[in-house]
Amino acid sequence: MLAAILRVALRLFAKPFLAPRFSVAFQRWWTNMLMLPNLNARGTSFDPVVLNGIPARLIANKGSTEKTILYLHGGAYILGNPKGHRGLCSHLAKFSNQKIYSLDYRLAPEHVYPAALEDALAAYQHLLDQGIEASNISLAGDSAGAGLALSTTLNIRDRSLPMPARLFLISPWADMTLSGDSIKTKAKTDPMIREDWAQSCGEMYLGATAASHPDCSPLFANLDNLPPTLIHVGSEEILLDDSLRLTEKLKAGGNEVTLRVFESYWHDFQLQAGTLPMANESLQEAAVFLNR
Repeated sequence: MLAAILRVALRLFAKPFLAPRFSVAFQRWWTNMLMLPNLNARGTSFDPVVLNGIPARLIANKGSTEKTILYLHGGAYILGNPKGHRGLCSHLAKFSNQKIYSLDYRLAPEHVYPAALEDALAAYQHLLDQGIEASNISLAGDSAGAGLALSTTLNIRDRSLPMPARLFLISPWADMTLSGDSIKTKAKTDPMIREDWAQSCGEMYLGATAASHPDCSPLFANLDNLPPTLIHVGSEEILLDDSLRLTEKLKAGGNEVTLRVFESYWHDFQLQAGTLPMANESLQEAAVFLNR
């Protein structure tokens, strides 16, 4: 019943307003309002920090271990911030007992590609410079942030930096060309994301860069030699095929990858952690994976 109510609420209050006809400023304000009811996990701190000049939030609890997650929030590269994702990140921190650095990377249209990627790489380098072993760092993110986490890991590999231990990707936007079949087949069932909105956001982020560029659409990159990866996605979202195709390509590259499709759930439902039992289950499963 709760899931049904939340799905209707998203269809009424999110999807109509995540649209090209509304200004980016309005969409940012509106999504910040929609994020307000999301619950924070009890006992977690939320402290401002700076990673190589990039603002972030350190989210932890008293039982946090030396293991660390660099988290990249979603929002189609034009929306979102650590505050709006505090509910998701605080529950992941609580379930995993890991410290989470939630990065406030630069957004489009003010900052086009590669600004977000540069910020993520600089933040990862900062963690290494602070003496945190790469074997104790995982990358995670949701939606565009999940695509960015994957692109960041690919650049870490290609620059011969120490590789992170694990990747946790929630509904990754891995194909900015929007070529997946689910873009069309799930258009009516997805209660949150519209194709025209994704197209508009992609254009703002890409600038003069091709949508097929592997830094922007990591589905088209060389995906060999990557860390173990967990992908969670809803069955009712237009980005479903991004996760399905990404899983197959990661497997073809010889990587360890686990995919879970949550039947009847929508894009980024983990944002309702603390309220929605299935969101908690997803993050608890991720916590086990990240601690393995």
